[in-house]
Amino acid sequence: MNAARICPSVGGCVLQKRDEDLLLDLFGHGVLTRAQIMLLGHFGSVQRCNSRLLRLRQHGFIQVVRHPAAGGASPALYRVGRQAAKHLTVRLGITLTEFQRAASSSAAVTFMEHTAKLVELRLAFEKALRGAAIEQWSWHSEALCRHVYSVSGQRRVVKPDSFVYWQNGGVTESWFVELDLGNASQIAICSKLASYGSYLNDGAYHEVYGQESFGVLIVTTGQQRLQNLLRQCPPLPFPVLGTVSAVLQSAGPLSPIWSCPVSLCWPSTLLRRSQ
Repeated sequence: MNAARICPSVGGCVLQKRDEDLLLDLFGHGVLTRAQIMLLGHFGSVQRCNSRLLRLRQHGFIQVVRHPAAGGASPALYRVGRQAAKHLTVRLGITLTEFQRAASSSAAVTFMEHTAKLVELRLAFEKALRGAAIEQWSWHSEALCRHVYSVSGQRRVVKPDSFVYWQNGGVTESWFVELDLGNASQIAICSKLASYGSYLNDGAYHEVYGQESFGVLIVTTGQQRLQNLLRQCPPLPFPVLGTVSAVLQSAGPLSPIWSCPVSLCWPSTLLRRSQ
């Protein structure tokens, strides 16, 4: 028996590993355009991409939506369909309700600029990690690192934009990533950073990732915005580093481009312990 998995519930449709990885990315990012799907390495040609997307759509694994503000002028946005539920709930260990909540969320479509820039950010990290010959690494998109948990009956939620980790030379680096487009208030950003502090202190992070520590990376719009964010950053039980999006895209995320609050002494490179 080959690596394909037959899905009798959809009339003999066959899911290849590439299809499974695509469904995972669609679920994690919320929506992706065809161009983004190809940039993420799922297909080598437009013809093959179009053919496979059409087949997956016909069998209900994916669906097409449009950005409400752009109408017909926007490119097709692909997201997971109902037939992906059984596969993804098993693979991710989530409930059907959790799948439906994430799969039906309109946030990724409504905030398409944020969604698209997170894909760009992921591509930049993946390119840099491959170029640095990092032994093992992984990127978790929004829906894949959202965590709802409870402490003494109190519901708590941590909602990172992304999570990236890598292992090299026996050392593991773990970073939550926050993409700031300049439209969030300082209060909102500090509140989100505080939720990470609770996540660490509550032991929920260790329970999910099996690690004791992490850091938070903030990628923002400009140097002045970055300075303001870092200057007002409260004391936290983890490092917070920041950089400007254009600088990251130009130099690469593993370059010495990261700044930290004045109260924190931290190297400007993310490879400080992995070299």
